[in-house]
Amino acid sequence: CCEVPKAPLFGGKIDLYNGVVVDQKTLPQTLAEFKDSLEASLDHWQKEGRNGVWMHIPMEHVEYVPVATKQYGFDFHHAEPGYVMLVKWIGKGHSTIPGNASHTVGVGAFVLNDKGEMLAVREKSGPAAQLKTLWKVPTGLIDLGEEVHEAAVREVREETGIDADFEGISSIRMAHGGPKVLGGKSNIYFTVRMTAKNTNIVACTSEIAEAKWMKVEDFLAQPKPPAGTLYHEISRIALMDAPISAKKFPLWTTVHRPGGFNWLYFVPGAKHPDLTSNPEYFNSKLV
Repeated sequence: CCEVPKAPLFGGKIDLYNGVVVDQKTLPQTLAEFKDSLEASLDHWQKEGRNGVWMHIPMEHVEYVPVATKQYGFDFHHAEPGYVMLVKWIGKGHSTIPGNASHTVGVGAFVLNDKGEMLAVREKSGPAAQLKTLWKVPTGLIDLGEEVHEAAVREVREETGIDADFEGISSIRMAHGGPKVLGGKSNIYFTVRMTAKNTNIVACTSEIAEAKWMKVEDFLAQPKPPAGTLYHEISRIALMDAPISAKKFPLWTTVHRPGGFNWLYFVPGAKHPDLTSNPEYFNSKLV
């Protein structure tokens, strides 16, 4: 009898951790073909001794998801508009596939004009909007691929129409237990100092109820947040202390960081021990 032809294997590449990243362009067009190729590919990769399998399923092939998860043990890793990423551990021992991103990242901008006044807003929606009289600084989440200072410039312009120059980072706050709709992710919140380049406010009417220039002492004197609590202290530090500087540095490798440069945020002029000249000091700090 004639030999049954083998199903074609999925194309893809081997990552740096001996895992397989499936090329979505090689996914077949029918559910039956997908099932046959998935079974053949998993068998092939296990014989090769591979570890994890990453499979990008685009929206147009969403019917493949139940087959991969229910019949072949794949799990959800993350989803973005237009696709879902599935993963499966086929290596020995426990899975070392990293989890999805654990944090969201936000920025708040303390913008001062040449009169020493600061830019303040009242929001239309969100937690701050519940406190009708609360004035706060422009804030927002940092977009994928966006630097902290770039996000600050964008958020200030979008919310108030003010163009501002970045001076530096004032503080970094970590919080946990975020909204359920964001997966309860932790949050990193940068506050930055900025200098206004213009003063004519044009508030974004879909997000901002009101925006104005405000005396620093009046902003800090608001009953909420109370003096001595976290967000009052964040404001005080941003308005009173010298900010952290930013500088662009070249990378020694660009394997995972295209572009060749990253931004470093640091305290200028900070005095630290020269660890390279005193190995005993360095080793003692690791004990």
